[in-house]
Amino acid sequence: MPNPRLAPLANTAERIAAYREFLKGKRCIVVGPAGYLEGQGRGEWIDSFDVVVRLNWGQFNTPQLRQDYGSRADVLYKRLLKLGKLDKIEIQEYLDFGLQWIIAIDHNTLSGPNATAFRAMIGDAIPYIFDTATRPRLRVETRTSPLAGLIAIAGLLEHDVASVTVTGCDFYDTGYHEGYGGAAYRRSVARKEGTLGPTHDRLKHLRYMWTLRQRDKRVTYDDVLSEIVEKEGNPALRQMAGSGRPLRRQGVNPDPTPKVLGVIPARWESSRFPGKPLAEIQGKPVIVWTCEAVANALTAFVVATDDQRIAEVVQAAGYKAVMTGPALTGTDRVAQVAKQVKALSYLNIQGDEPLVSAKAIVAMAKAKKASPREVIGAMTRFAGENSRDVVKVAVHPGGRLAYCSRAAGFSDWRQVGLYAYSRQELLMYARLKHRGGLEEAEDVEILRFLQLGLPVRMVDVNVPVSQAVDRPEDIERIEKLLRARELVNA
Repeated sequence: MPNPRLAPLANTAERIAAYREFLKGKRCIVVGPAGYLEGQGRGEWIDSFDVVVRLNWGQFNTPQLRQDYGSRADVLYKRLLKLGKLDKIEIQEYLDFGLQWIIAIDHNTLSGPNATAFRAMIGDAIPYIFDTATRPRLRVETRTSPLAGLIAIAGLLEHDVASVTVTGCDFYDTGYHEGYGGAAYRRSVARKEGTLGPTHDRLKHLRYMWTLRQRDKRVTYDDVLSEIVEKEGNPALRQMAGSGRPLRRQGVNPDPTPKVLGVIPARWESSRFPGKPLAEIQGKPVIVWTCEAVANALTAFVVATDDQRIAEVVQAAGYKAVMTGPALTGTDRVAQVAKQVKALSYLNIQGDEPLVSAKAIVAMAKAKKASPREVIGAMTRFAGENSRDVVKVAVHPGGRLAYCSRAAGFSDWRQVGLYAYSRQELLMYARLKHRGGLEEAEDVEILRFLQLGLPVRMVDVNVPVSQAVDRPEDIERIEKLLRARELVNA
């Protein structure tokens, strides 16, 4: 079963040289089997990297798994454990997904039975390397038995790669994704599905991961892993926690979970203005203007996007981005963030409103704190254009939302693009994976909460509605507003 794309390599030295050249200058991503990626739709983002690295029994042979975990496997880091050897069916599956290299990380000797069986099975189907050095080195550095993911990360960094991004790894917080292979081996050692083996010390792994990120700037962790590593692997937090002194007085937050997390949904595709988050206003991208405005109100916020270009611009400006999958609405995108980053409440702030009011954002955070069991929406008195682009709201006495509509003359109140929700409310919203009848008819996403029977309270934020970027001509309008503001403040 030879791989027609790759010429056979005669010896180990040739393989190592070819592998080194294969990785040189490449953007690599290590994809673990953690369950939290399910339903996130990150497959396209994962496949956008130059080299996709899989671990052990990582299978992605259903459409849903490919949507969430990607559809490529360029490199496989594989333990050659008893009952866990590759078979011919698995080899062909990996070849179908583009596998080009196997890095065998068995702890046995090169002449051991597992290695011998592996050579006989693989033949010249796929180039392979026995990495017998990385695992022993990591055993010394971590003082525990290293997981395959850690071996893959450390092994890649020994080469001249451009970067190594790690996703789908949470050290068993959410277990494995559905259908992750190797079940026979785990049964043979009496290990419960989705749990860490007794020879692996989780805390020592996380401490090493924290140190690794400090010393090698090529390493990037996704937000879920970053939060875990910072919380459990950061030595400053560990030392202060062990000292018995109050951590807040030392200037360190003992609980990185924010009370309020601002989320700015930003997608590339837009029927009226594709790519508008990166359209420039006075030489600065729209999304950066929005981040700067939100920073005047919140200390914790992220941009939620499904486009790597947007994420890179946000990060270059010094702000945080969270990669999401495709989403029906901005609220669905915020729900994807809520699955990855825990907070007490989440504020949805429109990414196309570069002049959003800090006062309104603060008012929404306070309203959600006062009414934690209600979804909060922002509204203001109607003024200006009465078009279908404007969402009007009708409320009961006391502010409870009755209905929203785009119809002209429907109400004296109009919606402002700010919402606040709890994590549970967002997860309930996202479980309905389609638009309901009212939401579809009015094209107003907040109506889905009413259809789910969840109460929505509208809050008068009492601010002028900021100019949104809906079409290319809106850029000129905003630049005129900025010039007028500069004249007033001169």
